[in-house]
Amino acid sequence: MFLLGTAMATVVVLAAYEGALTLNPNFLFGGDMTALKYIGKYSYENTVSSVVWGTKPGYLIAQSMGLDPAEVLRIFSPKMMSAADASMQLQIQGAQFGRSIAGGFMVIAQLLRIVTVSVRAADEYHERVMQGHEPPLKGITGRIV
Repeated sequence: MFLLGTAMATVVVLAAYEGALTLNPNFLFGGDMTALKYIGKYSYENTVSSVVWGTKPGYLIAQSMGLDPAEVLRIFSPKMMSAADASMQLQIQGAQFGRSIAGGFMVIAQLLRIVTVSVRAADEYHERVMQGHEPPLKGITGRIV
């Protein structure tokens, strides 16, 4: 369970980092708590969707909070793209990729590990019951004379 928690924490942190990258720098360092609320909501909304390599767009999250996406988010125009804009887009995509890897592979691997350990424990318990070392959980429903 510790590894599952670590994997999920990694996804949450990467989603928060990604959310911060999508914000307009003027809004991010504006001084009020709205930017932190957006980052928290972005992280929350994208944590579970990371397991299936999904991303919920920042503009939908901003609109759901009653914010104007054009005011709070970075706007990238392909026609007027600077080297800094291209670099920032690559950083955002890198964060999305890292979040998807952590969510998709690490979390699923840990869930499968939990299932494997549970099945192994059930098999071991069944074997111990059959050997007479453990009582059956359901109790004995019949008697042998």
